[in-house]
Amino acid sequence: MGINNADDIVGAYRDGTTAEEHGFLVRGGSFSPIAFPGSASTLANGINNAGQIVGCYSDGPSAGFMGHGFLLSDGTFTSVEPVGSIASCAGGINNAGHIVGTYFDGITGHGFLLSGGSFAVIDFPGALWTSAWGVNDAGQITGAYDDGTALHAFLATPDPASLLSDLIALVETFNLRRGIENSLDAKLQNAEAALTAAGEGSLGVACNLLDAFINEVEAQSGHALTVDQANQLITMANQVKAALNCP
Repeated sequence: MGINNADDIVGAYRDGTTAEEHGFLVRGGSFSPIAFPGSASTLANGINNAGQIVGCYSDGPSAGFMGHGFLLSDGTFTSVEPVGSIASCAGGINNAGHIVGTYFDGITGHGFLLSGGSFAVIDFPGALWTSAWGVNDAGQITGAYDDGTALHAFLATPDPASLLSDLIALVETFNLRRGIENSLDAKLQNAEAALTAAGEGSLGVACNLLDAFINEVEAQSGHALTVDQANQLITMANQVKAALNCP
């Protein structure tokens, strides 16, 4: 079901003794089972380059693929389930740790995105049911939806303007020294202005300003910025660049 850049593979298997699935990880040629504690069955659906694994488990026999979502990180399992969900499944995780999946609220199914500790609902416009199964480092999400006549695939691409606005807001939450905050904010505000302007030339200016922003963040990592803060800013800036198709 999933593979990362180190060729670690996750998936599920049946052993013929029951109808239940068992998750697995193949790393360096070695096979390891993945089982959520106390579960009847486990599916492993996605793995990122940090080795974090997402999937779902059922706490009763033959519950199907929709049980409860989970994240397995550094040997610790954590449930991944939006508020109001009665069943869920985590389908994919990117290298920023953003998780997508599907949940059922008792009426219909919705896709979800878990980012920064907050859940966002993903519903294809006009669909009766939406599920999300994959997310890449640019924040693009893939999944499926049912419009009442057939099942269709979709690709959802983040709006770069919204991503840039979120990045500006993130800088403000760090309460940095005035000079550092003003310098970073100026680059992002100018990038936002360039993005608003029409023309490919303006997009090139926005890309250059984002590169300058990343360079300054890297220089301040471990100084005016903590390493974690710097990594958050760089990850989000690269998402904006990817959404803009920057070189």
